[in-house]
Amino acid sequence: MIQQEYKNNVKEMHGNIQTTGFNIEVNESMFQMLTSNVYNDTTLAVMREWSTNACDACIAADKEVNFDVHLPTLENPTFFVRDYGTGLPPEDIVGLFSNLGASTKRNSNAYNGTLGIGRMAGLAVSNAFTVESFYNGKHYSYAISMQNGVPVTMHLGDVDTTEPNGLKLSVPVELNDIESYVSRAPGLYKYFDYKPNLVSRKDLQESLELDISDHISDKWFIQTNSSGNYSNHNIVVMAQVGYLIPYSREIDDKGFKGLVIKADPGAVTFNPGRESLSLNKQTIDYLNQTFKDVAQEYVQAATAVFALCENDKDLITTYYKVTHAAPRDVANMIDAEPFASDLLKSMASSQRYYFKNKTIYNLSCTEDFVSYTNNLLSLTRKERYYKNSKPLNSDNPVAAHEFFNNNHVIVDVKTKFRSALNEAFDGQPLITWSRAAGADLDEAVAEAKQCLDTLNIPYTLVSNLIDVVNLEDRPKSAPREGLYVSPISHGYVCKSQRMLDEEIESQTYLRVNLKNTTPIMSSEDKEFNDYVEAYSLLQQVSSTTLPEIKGVPKKYQSYVNELENWVDFEEYIEEKMKETTFKVPFETPVQRISNCVINLNNLHQYPSDIQDYYTELREYAKFRRDSILEVQKSIVEKFSANTEEYVPTKTIDMEELENKYPQALPRLSGGYNVEEDLVVRLAQLEEFYALHSSK
Repeated sequence: MIQQEYKNNVKEMHGNIQTTGFNIEVNESMFQMLTSNVYNDTTLAVMREWSTNACDACIAADKEVNFDVHLPTLENPTFFVRDYGTGLPPEDIVGLFSNLGASTKRNSNAYNGTLGIGRMAGLAVSNAFTVESFYNGKHYSYAISMQNGVPVTMHLGDVDTTEPNGLKLSVPVELNDIESYVSRAPGLYKYFDYKPNLVSRKDLQESLELDISDHISDKWFIQTNSSGNYSNHNIVVMAQVGYLIPYSREIDDKGFKGLVIKADPGAVTFNPGRESLSLNKQTIDYLNQTFKDVAQEYVQAATAVFALCENDKDLITTYYKVTHAAPRDVANMIDAEPFASDLLKSMASSQRYYFKNKTIYNLSCTEDFVSYTNNLLSLTRKERYYKNSKPLNSDNPVAAHEFFNNNHVIVDVKTKFRSALNEAFDGQPLITWSRAAGADLDEAVAEAKQCLDTLNIPYTLVSNLIDVVNLEDRPKSAPREGLYVSPISHGYVCKSQRMLDEEIESQTYLRVNLKNTTPIMSSEDKEFNDYVEAYSLLQQVSSTTLPEIKGVPKKYQSYVNELENWVDFEEYIEEKMKETTFKVPFETPVQRISNCVINLNNLHQYPSDIQDYYTELREYAKFRRDSILEVQKSIVEKFSANTEEYVPTKTIDMEELENKYPQALPRLSGGYNVEEDLVVRLAQLEEFYALHSSK
């Protein structure tokens, strides 16, 4: 390294104490560090620094903030920013653009920039840029370029102009870099309070806007990305610039995601390039206090928003929006129940789904709902991908936001309507409001209309879906000679029997269409017996009794197909098998043990590893009692049902046990006619021998 001579800059001498002033030497390395090396993203830097300076210029001129941005194009590969602020006289241009660190903004928090290096950001992306000043009827032009590693200012000329005052900074852009300017614009300018006028890319103007419809505070809000999902990162915006809040153990973000904090100028500190936060004590203390304040304000703000909701639908939509965006602990403190109607509360009153803070989460036909509607209504729900409807009860609830967004139909006719519903709402979720058993149809329809109006849910009347002209041609009751169906037991179609009229709609039945006595199946890869075996398997694992299977002859099929409670056998089994998880035992046999030798009463006397072994076998025995048989595995696989294998809770090394207890372990199976005390003592002796065999 070549040695340099340095000038001594002694300022004062006081006795033995010497005070020395500090200078920065003007050289190529120093200018490079302060113009290009200070930035990691040079493209974003020139866009950010020149744009915030444009805002400051308008503020200094006491004018409405207004500035133009030209994003480079193939026709004009130049990036420029033109403000309509004060403009600069020639002496100020030369002074400001010849002195790094010079700034006129340090005496006020109204301005965005204070470091005095941002205006030179053009040298980070190019060897030169131009400065045009429109000042009191004159247009001054200057070029700022690097000469021997040091910036110099060159006067290009001046002319008269009628342009309003302001400053225009321009820099040429390489063709390969054009897209980088265009892609960064939305992410940069969306946090600006004052949006630029994109003179070259009007198509991007709307992308600069943030959706403020969901903001519930002027100081902070939750932002979503382009797909409507919440961002994973929190942002603090100060002086127009958004800074990513890094993950740090020193920062307690209270679990927030996508939070944007609007900070006053000077509230946080940043690195010299204004690209990231500087996590000093000031910044950390500010962020921690702000996250704490936001958590408290969020609940209050959400409650205030609930009070503005005009109906239950608005309330549920708002509730899901604010709780989804909030951290779990904050969401648990948000209570929408005081603002809900009595009807909505009755549908959410099931203790199984009514959470500790009375959160309106799931809805169903609860006992409170039945009482509220005077025992007049019955609700069923059909999911998007199924043709069969299910009763809307505590075993089959619907999420509140889905309930309000599903199609709703009121059954206002006594005729059979199933085909009309399947045709009108094929592949769509549907909630059907029907009269309860024995209820008057007119009273039930009036009650359903009132309920749906209260909830502010649009609905369709079944009578509007059915060809009313042909109502008389539709079967209104069982054929005159009665309904004859064939019970199906263990896969065999039995002799047909007549059903009583009161039995036809009294419960749910599984419908199998028959051709003579042969079941008609729609599946191409499964046979009727496969469905029967699956039905039998479901009976073994189901906590409730499955509906009966009924074979329907051809002459009765059109009538039965219209009955809501007669469900297609194939669809029912397919759906149930996919919903059910079957326990599968180990393929290899598992050792059995005798309760006469080892049991819960003497378990504590055995060594700990034998206790673990016994406990594990006992738990597996419980699991295996509910497991499917080996011959039934093929059916489970054929229907693509879920399976569950046993997961041991203890770590058992059988080889180690067999070596350690060669005499006691075989006797635990009960194969030897011995007393239990002898096996306990034998196990204890073998454990002692294993521990002390080396001695």
